[in-house]
Amino acid sequence: MKYAEAKTTHLDFPYGRRFGFAAAILTPAQYLQKHNAACIVGEELDDAWVFDAPEKLSPTDPAIDGATTDAERREWTANWNEQISEFDRFDAHEIVFKDKLYEAYDLSYWVTIRCDLLGFSAVSVYEMLDHLLSQCLALTDTEKEAMLEEAKIPWNQDMQLETFFQQLDKNQLKLAEDGVEWTNGQKITHAMAQLYASNVYDERDMRVWEQKDPTIKTWTHLQKYFNDIYIALQRFSKAGGGRHGFESAANMEEKQREAERETEREAERDAYLSAQLNAVSEAATADKEHIQQMSNFSDEMLAIVKDQQATIKSLQRQNEELVKQMGRLTDKLGSKTDTGGGGTARSNARTDSQKAAGLVLKKAIEAGTKPHTTSGNCDVCGRHGGGTKACMEFEENKEKRKDWWKSILA
Repeated sequence: MKYAEAKTTHLDFPYGRRFGFAAAILTPAQYLQKHNAACIVGEELDDAWVFDAPEKLSPTDPAIDGATTDAERREWTANWNEQISEFDRFDAHEIVFKDKLYEAYDLSYWVTIRCDLLGFSAVSVYEMLDHLLSQCLALTDTEKEAMLEEAKIPWNQDMQLETFFQQLDKNQLKLAEDGVEWTNGQKITHAMAQLYASNVYDERDMRVWEQKDPTIKTWTHLQKYFNDIYIALQRFSKAGGGRHGFESAANMEEKQREAERETEREAERDAYLSAQLNAVSEAATADKEHIQQMSNFSDEMLAIVKDQQATIKSLQRQNEELVKQMGRLTDKLGSKTDTGGGGTARSNARTDSQKAAGLVLKKAIEAGTKPHTTSGNCDVCGRHGGGTKACMEFEENKEKRKDWWKSILA
């Protein structure tokens, strides 16, 4: 199964990438087996690596506050919306794959982790697979022993020696995935037994290997030593056409029979390969159709999310306009107050000393000897909050002055 979306702590599995690595279900051993050719030393998955599922994000970026500029707000909002879209894609694939797993196995496998009310909403795909592997589908000791015996394949002349070595490596990795240990030492013992029984190598070849220093009798050295001899023997056999320069009639008949057997084996291999290719073709077609279905579903989800985002933006614009209107009304109502005699007077009238202090502060700020304040009451005019930065007495804010505005410092 391919896991379409994943977020992990590993650099090879970036957040939100569509149809990327099967990060949520691969074990470290599987990762090395499937991607070993592209691995960089030091980038292998650690044995303690676990799948890091993303969490649902808030509707807006919490970093945006009153001090955020319009340019920053637009940039941060766009980035935040993209992360929300990535989470929505991940969550949609989680739902699909949970349904597929639930359909693939009998209800008895899911009784312990399925909630009667919430279903599988409280567990992830990774946890469902881990539940299957660790509790429902765990191998018995007898099954593990049988798998170990199956991994010990024989070697005959129909298989190149290098292919034999590679197959042993693959079998070792497969056993590790299923929790069955087959050490390099055990693998070397099995390979040596097959090489001895093949009659390809003479006593001298074997003696040289046995007399080597134990520290260099590793799996890598074994492959190189015996493969070099094997290749040399193949070249000698082709160049010489036989060791003695002639062949007896019995040898000729044996060669004829061997050629006939080889023809039969080739026919069987061709039939087997044809069947395998047909199976691969059918599987590829099914995978392509499945991927197309997943892509269509993802596109539909994106369309729904975009419609919702457009509605939210419209409501936000209406709310911003309402806030502006309320602000203008508050400014007008707050600028005057009833005197009790039918006339009007400023509610924020200041004494001469306050005006003088405000004028001194204004000149100091304009001269650069005092900094603006951005919060609290304005110490220049005393009319508003937001500090001196928002004060209308400064020429830099003259565009914000109302038609009825007059300087309180005059």
